[in-house]
Amino acid sequence: MSVLMKGQLCVIVKGCPPNLGLIVRIVEHLGQIADYIDAYEIEPISDRPMHVWVDKARTRTEIWPFKEGIITDRDKLRPLPDLPAEDNTEIFELPSDYIQDQVV
Repeated sequence: MSVLMKGQLCVIVKGCPPNLGLIVRIVEHLGQIADYIDAYEIEPISDRPMHVWVDKARTRTEIWPFKEGIITDRDKLRPLPDLPAEDNTEIFELPSDYIQDQVV
């Protein structure tokens, strides 16, 4: 999978069901750490609470307001395409192979 850049917007597509569809911003690419194969620090940008594991017993809790240091694996994230500016009247189309490459 491609490396996500700092500041890039992504949608959560895998993992905890309440988090599916949550829009997040990439804070930092951490690589392989602890139990993560390709870790990213993220920050949610929507008003929805985010559910995360908070201890080694894997107790799930809701985080709101958000704290720093939320980490997830790359396979749970899909980048959002850059959208055109509002004053741009051109129709934005995804590359024909984009959807096929993003299948979960």
